[in-house]
Amino acid sequence: MQLTDTNADPELPNIQYTQHYLRSIIIHSIDTFNYQNAEFASERLLAQTPLNLDSIYLYCLTLYHQSKLKSCYRKLIEVNNASNLNHLGCSYIFGKCCLQLNKSKDGIFQLLKVKNLYNGDGERINLEMRFDYENGRSILPDASSMYHLLGDLYHSVDDIKNSCLNYTQCLKLNQFDFEAFQKLCKMGVDMKVKSLYKMQKDGHGHMEQVGREDILQQQSQQSQQFKTPQALGTHDIPDLTNPFTDKKNAVTSSTTKNPSNTPTIHVDEYNFSTPRIKTATVPDAPLKKSNLNTGSHANHHDVSNTTIANNTFEFVKPNTTGAYPEGGGKKRGSRVYSKITSRLISQPSSHATINNPNETPNNNNKKNLKRNNSITSDDSSTGGTGLASAMTTSSSIAFLKEIEKSEAYLLHLYSIFARSFKLLSNYDCYKAIKLLEIDIPQQERDTPWVLSKLGKLHYEVMNYKQSEQYFKKLRKLDRARCEDMEVYSTLLWHLHKKVELTFLANELHDIDPTSPITWCTIGNLFSLTHEPDEAIRCFNKAIKLNDKFTYAHTLKGHEYFANDNYEMAMESFRLSLLLDPRHFNALYGIGMIYMNLGEYQKADYHFRKAISINPINIILICCVGMVLEKLNKKPMALKQYELACKLQPTNPLPIFKKAQLLFSLQNYPLALKNFEILKNIAPNEASVHFLLGQLYNLQQDKYSAIREFTIALNLDPKGNYLIKEAMESLNG
Repeated sequence: MQLTDTNADPELPNIQYTQHYLRSIIIHSIDTFNYQNAEFASERLLAQTPLNLDSIYLYCLTLYHQSKLKSCYRKLIEVNNASNLNHLGCSYIFGKCCLQLNKSKDGIFQLLKVKNLYNGDGERINLEMRFDYENGRSILPDASSMYHLLGDLYHSVDDIKNSCLNYTQCLKLNQFDFEAFQKLCKMGVDMKVKSLYKMQKDGHGHMEQVGREDILQQQSQQSQQFKTPQALGTHDIPDLTNPFTDKKNAVTSSTTKNPSNTPTIHVDEYNFSTPRIKTATVPDAPLKKSNLNTGSHANHHDVSNTTIANNTFEFVKPNTTGAYPEGGGKKRGSRVYSKITSRLISQPSSHATINNPNETPNNNNKKNLKRNNSITSDDSSTGGTGLASAMTTSSSIAFLKEIEKSEAYLLHLYSIFARSFKLLSNYDCYKAIKLLEIDIPQQERDTPWVLSKLGKLHYEVMNYKQSEQYFKKLRKLDRARCEDMEVYSTLLWHLHKKVELTFLANELHDIDPTSPITWCTIGNLFSLTHEPDEAIRCFNKAIKLNDKFTYAHTLKGHEYFANDNYEMAMESFRLSLLLDPRHFNALYGIGMIYMNLGEYQKADYHFRKAISINPINIILICCVGMVLEKLNKKPMALKQYELACKLQPTNPLPIFKKAQLLFSLQNYPLALKNFEILKNIAPNEASVHFLLGQLYNLQQDKYSAIREFTIALNLDPKGNYLIKEAMESLNG
């Protein structure tokens, strides 16, 4: 688009240049986390263009980064009421605000309204763009980000179907959005990991399908979309690199003007880059030749007759002769181009030159050669052109093959993580443990995500000692981590480690007193010290901080259950299931309530439903066995205990329940055998020694019976009347 100078005073800069400079200042401030400065500059930009949606987007972006959600939301509502909010960036920020302000339906409506802005962008970006995104990244969200946000919004209103569809669409466009994959697994979606993490064909094709001629043609097409800035004339003002300019409109505009008098600066082929501001110095002597010409650094944007030195093209010092008739304007124009770098330009075309309307093309080419040797003039010798073309082609092929290798490696690594997380979500813990402990490199194993998942996996299979080791290693690696500490605190509760749990609770409170995980940990500590009222108060605090934190509701329910407040416990467990229908711990709690109330059929239903989610949890299997015993289905109960023993042969719980049932069935030899195994596994359990003593008594082995009764008496002095009564029966 050809800009027109609307300023009456030639001493003042063109308004478009000022806006361009302000945009660069804002985005540089955002990139350097200087959000207050970005907000100040955004206000200056809005003062000049109060109705421009691009300016409004930058302003709201700075507000969102500062967590000024309500201010951002109100601003976008005002804009939407005044005019249609038909802008991709503004709609995205609006949706993010709605998600956090519990206005998800408004966010969904807005994103669906502007679906035409991103729905047609159905192809994944090509391999080169994915690889070099850091040098050509976009300030606007891409299609995958929009679908991810839609998935979050639908999930917050419990529309699981639409949430899954949008997350799936997000993964089609971006295989490396692992957060979307995890959310799908948590919702119970059966993800096809092998299909997801395989090399996919891009819209531009992979190197295996592209011949040498196709490569050259593709490079030529890419290079023609980038132009270098030209010296500014009084009437010929070039397009600035607006990060919001539509690529297609920019191309159309450039072709309708005379290229010698109306140069343009185009944005990246797919997305515009994030601008940077740096103090650029213009050398008086010619620059060094780029290493790219020697093939030491491959660049696939090279064309047959030239190469470009860097991803960041430095603006050449503009020729000010005749550019600005007034002295002030001349200084101002040169200062603008010396400070704004062209990080907005991914790769400028080597064909473009820096023209001055007062000079001939030949003179202009000579000036370019003098200022920057990396830009080769159109008058290069044909021999040099052919050599550069051959070197460029070979280096480009090698470059793209290396990119493909790296993507294949990352896809394989991601597939391992994806399979392990899917197995964890399906509670197939043993396979997941094998994947994470054996199938990934050591350096990947010693990362917080892997350590936390291994700790959780061992916790789920009740391998508490190994789980504790992984969590300790995680804490050593990342001391300030709060994520997954609610599981670690529950683990310490099961191990009755009061000192460690106290230390963890105090440390988490120092790190983040506003985290619900912190208050769940403190609640577990009070529960361990038998202070139920304080524990429930802490769990309520966690729920107040995040009312969608499922685990806090569940812990609160268990605390009410321990105090025989079944009504409040039931309410808490049902709230947990409302937030997460796959939360088997809440189903277990409801089953225990019904079992204590004598409603065994309902208890059996909830236990079996929990087992359908987590089929390897031996506590749930034993609970089903206990219900079957109550229903006088002892042979079926025995099968449940045997299944639990097969899953975890060294766990004392199923062995104890099995031995106890065999004892009641008067199968004394088999019961004695199981109790002797149990004695070695849990030597400090008084009830085991007591029942073993009774079995020895029935076997007429009074010496062994007295020994076991004596051990039980020492381990549990409170139950001495039962043990003494049993010992007296021996004398009788």
